Amino acid sequence: MKGFDSDMFNVYSKDSILVKGKNQNILIHNYISKFDDRDFRFVESVSEYRNHLFFHVAGYEIWEIIVVNIEEKEVYSFPDDPVFINSNEYLVVSDYYGEGVFYYFNRKTNKVLSFELSNFNIEDYYIKEDEIFFKIVSNDNNSKAYFYSLSYKY
Repeated sequence: MKGFDSDMFNVYSKDSILVKGKNQNILIHNYISKFDDRDFRFVESVSEYRNHLFFHVAGYEIWEIIVVNIEEKEVYSFPDDPVFINSNEYLVVSDYYGEGVFYYFNRKTNKVLSFELSNFNIEDYYIKEDEIFFKIVSNDNNSKAYFYSLSYKY
């Protein structure tokens, strides 16, 4: 991987890695509680894309994607796989037990916009310039679809 800096990673054991970024440090670790069978976390997979490492972390009703921007030496945490809008903007559109999840992050301004839609799923979306268009579907009545747009400036 081009620009890989091994100083960003401290491996403490086979079960824990500290990722040190310019913006923050994140400890990635596997564990299972001896007292609660619902208290566990593990790294499900690691992948690489466009000078980024993706650590897919799972647990009991927990999903998290740790993204390491190798080129900029930055570390981020997202609720699901992000989509790259451009080199500074990340977008997550996901579903968490019937709730539509939207998460937008701009690394240049360090601004976050996020919301969850209770009992609605974000079925589709597209981006045009500074506007995001959504198709939102009700979980109570799947035949009811709503269309919304969100304008943003970065």
